[in-house]
Amino acid sequence: MVAKILISPLIQTRQEAINKFLKDFKVKKEHPDVLYIEQPEKLGVEQAKKIKAFLSTKPYQAEGKVVILEDGSVLTDEAQNSLLKTLEELPEKTLFIIGAGSENSFLPTVLSRCEIVMLEGAAGVLNDVVRKLINSTLKERFAYIEELKDKDQFLKSLVQYFHQNLASHPEDVHVNFLKELLEAGCHFGHQTNRWHPKAASFIYGSRDGVHIIDLAKKCSVDGIG
Repeated sequence: MVAKILISPLIQTRQEAINKFLKDFKVKKEHPDVLYIEQPEKLGVEQAKKIKAFLSTKPYQAEGKVVILEDGSVLTDEAQNSLLKTLEELPEKTLFIIGAGSENSFLPTVLSRCEIVMLEGAAGVLNDVVRKLINSTLKERFAYIEELKDKDQFLKSLVQYFHQNLASHPEDVHVNFLKELLEAGCHFGHQTNRWHPKAASFIYGSRDGVHIIDLAKKCSVDGIG
């Protein structure tokens, strides 16, 4: 079998697709023949060695071994290079699934050895989520952000959404909503001890040693607002 990279900006969409693959394979993620790696901060060479060691043994009960990486975007270049031969010569009946928000996180040599699956409905799901949050209370928005596993990826998806929709929607609603999301913990930016003075006009505030970027100003500079 060929390893698959499942592409969607929403972790929930990727998880749903992964669960369907597991169901079709007639295993659950707790199965002894399944190596299920959730969203770590980084996947390095040591984790790659663990994956290769896992696949080097025969399955106990299932038809084949299963490796699931919920977020392959955190694979280091060294780890990706270490897995090239494994991806190219997967043991028979092996299911190897890698989730990611986009293809940009992977080396071309990895992409060429995998089947890229663009999950359908991702954009529609994101639109529904944004519309729901815009019409919700601040308390409900805080609760939603607090439960997110992948805040950074969700923010990147929001940025893409606003780039595409801000010009054709009421600016005050969308910009205020996005600022409130940032305040709720969905933020990104440079460390406060490492930044360029020219970026001062784009800084909305700071939290936990990280600058929060004012997306309203950024969108204005980009010609959106």
